[in-house]
Amino acid sequence: MLAINVAGQYIQEEGIITKIGDYITQAAKNVLIITSPTAWALTGQAVEQSLGAQGVQYRVEWLNGECTLDTIQLFAGRAQMEGIQAVIGIGGGRVMDTAKGVGELANQLPVINVPTVAATCAACSPSSVLYNEHGARIGLINGTRAPVYVLVDSQIIAQSPPRFLRAGIVDALAKWYEFSPYLERGNGALGLLVKTQAAKLSLESILNYGCQAVDDNRQQRVTTALQNTIAAVISIAGLANSVKDGIPRSGIAHEIHDSMTHHSQFHHWLHGEKVGFALVVQALVQDPILSTHHELLELLTVYQSPVSVEQLGIANEPLLYSQIAARINTPPDVVSRLSFTVNPELIAKAFAATATINTHYGVYTSRIENPLASLHS
Repeated sequence: MLAINVAGQYIQEEGIITKIGDYITQAAKNVLIITSPTAWALTGQAVEQSLGAQGVQYRVEWLNGECTLDTIQLFAGRAQMEGIQAVIGIGGGRVMDTAKGVGELANQLPVINVPTVAATCAACSPSSVLYNEHGARIGLINGTRAPVYVLVDSQIIAQSPPRFLRAGIVDALAKWYEFSPYLERGNGALGLLVKTQAAKLSLESILNYGCQAVDDNRQQRVTTALQNTIAAVISIAGLANSVKDGIPRSGIAHEIHDSMTHHSQFHHWLHGEKVGFALVVQALVQDPILSTHHELLELLTVYQSPVSVEQLGIANEPLLYSQIAARINTPPDVVSRLSFTVNPELIAKAFAATATINTHYGVYTSRIENPLASLHS
């Protein structure tokens, strides 16, 4: 079995927010917009003008907190009562996931996602990640259909704080580091090959353009480097995340991330920043010899991801490491497909081992070696 549940159309274009009505009117004339005050301040005027020109009626729901099941059910119920024909999400990952969840629960309404930051691939992924009101990840809504449109305005992304793009880059490159370890025992599974090839393409784009893209973002310039990196983060990494083949596999770094969300001291870190640290933990579980992970550590340092417990603000807290690790119970049939062993004890030890990493944020002076160099393809 191979299933690839991707967005109907992914369109990335500078100024596309002014044309949103042209796309919405093809799907609906009465829509629910889910957004945040920050995102609406950036986009609201253009959206209102474009929808008005096409005679599309709309109502706005504000997402001020987490993407929770209660919020999704509330918005979905209102959408059904009001005869809403489509759902538009405008904002960051929480808004994207909420919009997809509302569309799914409101009788699979079409969803149009408009990300205002390139911090995750949530705009394209068919699933909605659920959190509780305190920010702890508690589950997933596996959507039966992906968004019909993902409309990415590169000018809006260029105006966002570069921290979001850096975090998105780390979340995107994680796909390669998380799923390439399954290749050794993958037996040529087509789904795994498609997933890892998409992850590889995303990583290659980041290696080629990522640093320049962050600099361009800082200067709020739309360039080829920024455009390619946005696509690598949202679309190509989203493709990697959308491939299923019936064989259970999980991203170990994301499992570590998910457990970390249950502890409030990590809530000020962005998703990709926590994933970056979790990649270091995963790497040390794979191989405790730090020097073997030079390329990964260089990449994470470039994009200002924390790579040690000191940088994360949890130095000398072995009980916390054990509590985080204890929540991670990777199923045996998943572990058996990996090229390394993983269990709570090894994860806790890897947390502590990051204390030996002597690195810093900021200036990057050495060449990034290509972590794909050893892959024959």
